[in-house]
Amino acid sequence: MISGLTRPPFDAKVVFFTEVEVHAMKDATFTIEFVSHCLANGRDPQNKDHEVFAKDSRGRVIWQTNWWHSAFQRAINEGKLRNIKPAQINICLVVEVEISVYHRRIEEGWYRDHEAICPGTQVSFKAVVDDGITESAFRTLLERVGSFVGISPWGYNLGYGRFEVLDVKVAPGVQQHD
Repeated sequence: MISGLTRPPFDAKVVFFTEVEVHAMKDATFTIEFVSHCLANGRDPQNKDHEVFAKDSRGRVIWQTNWWHSAFQRAINEGKLRNIKPAQINICLVVEVEISVYHRRIEEGWYRDHEAICPGTQVSFKAVVDDGITESAFRTLLERVGSFVGISPWGYNLGYGRFEVLDVKVAPGVQQHD
């Protein structure tokens, strides 16, 4: 025991207060066009050599939250972007998009099939962003993700999921900063 400190009696109540910062959010939309294949990484239960996207009951692709979050974080770090954090952006993860099969070469004579979104495919997303994020800042972040990181679980180091930003719209907010 450290000198001067005593243990509270058993009936003592310890109360912790935490500060919670609440920010207003505003609507945003963006459209991207893939320039490289975006590959699925979920295992098909019927075929261990086939990887699939998660889908909802209507067959729409469900993006994984961590794909966007980690891509945003990497682009923020590499681009030294300030005043923006991945937690300030929430993207609707369910999208309708055409899926094809991509035959990915692992090594000589060994391939794995992936559901994939092909180059040239345009995908539109809905999002909400923190009130302080401007349209310009959001566009810059998306452009960095598309050019340098990609939005695919096979990621930036293999070049999958790269895209161009076609359109970004962010609703006006109370205050804005870049």
